Amino acid sequence: MYLLIMPGSMFLAMVYTEGFFLGLSFMSLMFARERRFLPAGIFGFLATLTKAAGGLLLIPLLLWWWGDDGNVRLGYGLRKKDAFDLACCLGPVLAYVVFLATLSEKFHFVEEEYYGRQLLALGSTLSSWIVAFRRMADNPQTLAYYAVELFALASGALSLWAIWKKDRVLSIYGGLSLAFSVTSGVAQGLHRYVLALPSLFLVPAWQGRRQAFDRVWVLVNVPLWLMMLLSFVHNQWAG
Repeated sequence: MYLLIMPGSMFLAMVYTEGFFLGLSFMSLMFARERRFLPAGIFGFLATLTKAAGGLLLIPLLLWWWGDDGNVRLGYGLRKKDAFDLACCLGPVLAYVVFLATLSEKFHFVEEEYYGRQLLALGSTLSSWIVAFRRMADNPQTLAYYAVELFALASGALSLWAIWKKDRVLSIYGGLSLAFSVTSGVAQGLHRYVLALPSLFLVPAWQGRRQAFDRVWVLVNVPLWLMMLLSFVHNQWAG
């Protein structure tokens, strides 16, 4: 429920890859956490075909395999099942190879020429944020938009810190996903990209056992969700 009422969750009902990607990537993480690496690899493969950021699923899958006595087995020699589980963890890599061999050139052309996004474009990202802060000082609408962006970024970062002690693997994965999105070259769309962070929903879910928190969380998020949705459908750039 907390996922559905998050203000950025309106993108799940739009023609974006976020809804499909969240379902596939979260399934991959769930199965890997339970040490069921075959379905984890399959969902990781499909998630990476949906969105390039799915390639980051390789990290948590390998970390959970390693934490499941994988390091011990490497020292004594892998059994067939261990080797099979390790191969399943490489599902995101296989998907990325398929992507590179098929749609990569056209995808990168559209991404760079029309949206100005690149992998780890640190210089462009810094320049974009400098321009954004300058515009915020002169334009109230720009200030309102980037306030949402910065709030989303801060919420994502705080959620990663909050789950560090409980689940470091998910925190590492979330941190990589956030860095992947933030450094893409454009200071825009962060309230959409932070949806890929499991911690953003796990933290309120843990706190939601307390009735007071649950009520406050719903009362705050639902109006914000409606505001974002109305802005988007009335042709105001909200994403």
